[in-house]
Amino acid sequence: MYSLKDLNVWLWCVIFGAAAFIGGIFCESIDRQVYVPKSQTVLVDPNDVKVNGDLAQMKGTAEGVAVLVTAKLDSAAQKAQLEKNTRWFKLKIKEEFTRIEGARNVAEFDYAKYEHRQVHCDYTVFINHFEPILVKENGWRKLLGFKKKLNLYLSTFPRYSRIFYKMLIGDQDDLLGKDQLSRLGLLSLLSLGGMQLYFWLDIWRSLGARLRITEDKVNIFCLFFLLLIICLYSDHVGLMRSAIFLFVSRLMRLFGKKYSSLDLWSFIFLFFIAVKPYLLFNLGGILSFLITFFMQTKVRENRWITNIKINILILPVILQQIYVWNFMSLVTNAIFFPVISFLFPLFCLNWVLHFPLIDQVINFGCYVLFQIINGIARIKAFNLVYGKIPVVMALILTFAGLWILSKKSFKLSNMLVLFTTYLTLFLMIHFPLSGRVIMFDIGQGDSLLIETPFHRQIILIDTGGKLAFNNSGWQARKRKARVDTVTLNYLHSRGISHLDAVVTTHQDADHIGDLPELIKKIRIDRLIYGNGILDNEHYLKKVAPLKKQTKFIPVQAGQVVNVKGQHLQILNPDQPGLGENTDSVTFLTKVGQLKFLFTGDLDQAGERRIMQKFSVKTDILKAGHHGSKTSTSPEFLKKSAPKMAWISVGQKNRYGHPSPETLHSLEQKKIPWLATKDVGMVYYEYNLFKNELKCYKKDGFK
Repeated sequence: MYSLKDLNVWLWCVIFGAAAFIGGIFCESIDRQVYVPKSQTVLVDPNDVKVNGDLAQMKGTAEGVAVLVTAKLDSAAQKAQLEKNTRWFKLKIKEEFTRIEGARNVAEFDYAKYEHRQVHCDYTVFINHFEPILVKENGWRKLLGFKKKLNLYLSTFPRYSRIFYKMLIGDQDDLLGKDQLSRLGLLSLLSLGGMQLYFWLDIWRSLGARLRITEDKVNIFCLFFLLLIICLYSDHVGLMRSAIFLFVSRLMRLFGKKYSSLDLWSFIFLFFIAVKPYLLFNLGGILSFLITFFMQTKVRENRWITNIKINILILPVILQQIYVWNFMSLVTNAIFFPVISFLFPLFCLNWVLHFPLIDQVINFGCYVLFQIINGIARIKAFNLVYGKIPVVMALILTFAGLWILSKKSFKLSNMLVLFTTYLTLFLMIHFPLSGRVIMFDIGQGDSLLIETPFHRQIILIDTGGKLAFNNSGWQARKRKARVDTVTLNYLHSRGISHLDAVVTTHQDADHIGDLPELIKKIRIDRLIYGNGILDNEHYLKKVAPLKKQTKFIPVQAGQVVNVKGQHLQILNPDQPGLGENTDSVTFLTKVGQLKFLFTGDLDQAGERRIMQKFSVKTDILKAGHHGSKTSTSPEFLKKSAPKMAWISVGQKNRYGHPSPETLHSLEQKKIPWLATKDVGMVYYEYNLFKNELKCYKKDGFK
């Protein structure tokens, strides 16, 4: 077993690091290349089809160029047929391909970059009529069809055991509590680490011993099994890495050759750099190689100590990618894997026999296990919202962790340096010198954030949300709330674990539709709303969970609300209302060197009311009702005299926002404007040395 004290090991680390760096430069050079489909015929692997309600999303190839196709399904029968299909098919595309949309907010997952790096997929198309044409299958396609048949077979098991079984073969598409499993580190060590293959090989070895089959024959069978895994799961970095490692080691053993585990790890690492470098860009690839490298270089020690060391080692990667760390991950892995290892033979037996009674028993056990995991992960006291650390610091902390943790005993001085570094980064993230005012790009809706220096005040204005259409039964779609993918991701990346106040301007779904989801995920100290809206039963139902923990503050024109020193001058509503557009909470506040006027969906009648009673002069105007012609009148622009207007509006929205009338009024008054549909997230950043406006897409002013 190697030790990191050995200079030869560090020499190899430098060599592999240099190889990774050169590979990174190579990847960066081709990363900018855009792959344009040159054919309107798309070939689709049935394993790459995912169905969500009446929509089917599939990855295919158009003359070798990867594309993403989304299709509208016509009937429940067509949906069922597609879900059960194991044959390759092609689609004749009549519509035009467009570029896949990338991230539009800071800390938002960049799907376009992910698809580009994984399979060089840059274009997508939406088709209204799904008409697949089955194609002739060769041996390779039939082999991949077996993978789909396996998934269909596992789908016949009860809900919780089905999910668990699929997780054991690397399928996480319908995984319940995926965020909780990831936060506790279970996904990283099981699905991402390829640990399940060791369970399978133990089964084959034990079975061979009981049947008195020679070790060489068992090894040959295992080689075919591993080769099958490599072929079927070539896109799954954890399984593929683990399968190649075990395949090569057993092949060498069969021929009487001996290589160290670290040599095999090095070979596989170089193989991935040469053949599949993009798989090393994602979280799974990083964790998979990092964990296994440590396992090859660590000293022999207690399993619990090893588990704690692994969690400390991967902590920089987790914080750089996920921003939140759960203290219980230090113990859950050490408990979880012995239990799974003990029960794995029973799982395998049930796969083959599929007895209804055993199915239900195992399903109940899996249900209890998932409930325990979810319960632990959701306890807020265990979750540390640390924030996003810079990539350079993540690398430094990872290498420092490898150096310190590879030794049998911890030196107090080394651990103290490591702890001090984490503490310093924590304080820098949680007490920033700069403040921000942000208009998130959440599509057709509103969500804005006031974030002052040192995080003295954190105020969210609306949450965004989507109108719920009456899709039911087979057409019902699962949707992840934008407050999860955009707002909470940003808050966690900045180390923000609670909101001092949430201002709900009015009742519309595109403003507060995601409020229930926000309430589940983060503490809210104050809820500010227009006087009278609690008489609206729909609004009351949304905010009911807050009654025990949050201070409710009804507001009306003329009030000044003090949120920990940040003063909000309320201009509207002027009388109690049920939360209609005209009742929108409208307020002025100064942040940094600028005054901001937030208007919700206030209409022109409301603008006239507040102009008669208050001074509305401001520096930044958040244009009312997404730039609709029913708001932002020329008179209001004259009175408020903003230096700039912000417009929160969705791309290609059905309402035609912002309206030509509003844009004309802005142009006449020579007021520049920024719209989220054009430039993504917009934010004003300030500190003692600077005051500047920025936009995520960097498309400039309009």
